[in-house]
Amino acid sequence: MERLRELGLETVMLTGDHQATAATVADELGIDGFAAELSPDGKAAEVRRRQQAGQVVAMAGDGVNDAPALAQADVGVALGGGTDVAVEASDLTLVGGDPGGVADAVALSRETYATIKQNLFWAFAYNVAAIPLAALGRLHPMVAAAAMSLSSVFVVSCSLQLRTFSPARPMATRARRLALAGVAVVALVAALALSPRLPQPAADPSHPAGPTVHQEQP
Repeated sequence: MERLRELGLETVMLTGDHQATAATVADELGIDGFAAELSPDGKAAEVRRRQQAGQVVAMAGDGVNDAPALAQADVGVALGGGTDVAVEASDLTLVGGDPGGVADAVALSRETYATIKQNLFWAFAYNVAAIPLAALGRLHPMVAAAAMSLSSVFVVSCSLQLRTFSPARPMATRARRLALAGVAVVALVAALALSPRLPQPAADPSHPAGPTVHQEQP
């Protein structure tokens, strides 16, 4: 619950237990809110009500009673070891069955989304910076080809950082991704600054510039 709050998420418990039991559990675990004495359809209705209020709802559960709510939620998360009905109704299954994996999944999905946005930005940035210069003859073709290759290497390198993602150190992946972005900026600026100009075609002395005047012989 603490990790979910650190991620800026509101936590709500939906349960079929009595009000007093639900209130005690919610207080001990630090859950923001709860709804008790709910039937399976009541859980789905509560999820639907929050969606209609404009909230994005992720539902985690492992029982048959959770299946309707898992199917109704924007993201259904089934805990490993739960019923087959819950697993089938969910979008994501935590194989280990540890509820802490819900916070891990949220953190990893955010890092993945941030990586996608950064990759798209740099893929376009290289082209936006290089294409006009190449069209004006200010960028050597070899440098342009190297910049395009560097763009691909950078995008792949950023994506590979997700393989080292650790829930215990979520900022480490972000720091490495920002470091790669800094390297990309330096490399792009250096490539543009050191790019030689394209050689201009030399004038042919046998064809002098200017109009040719033909004089008739008397």
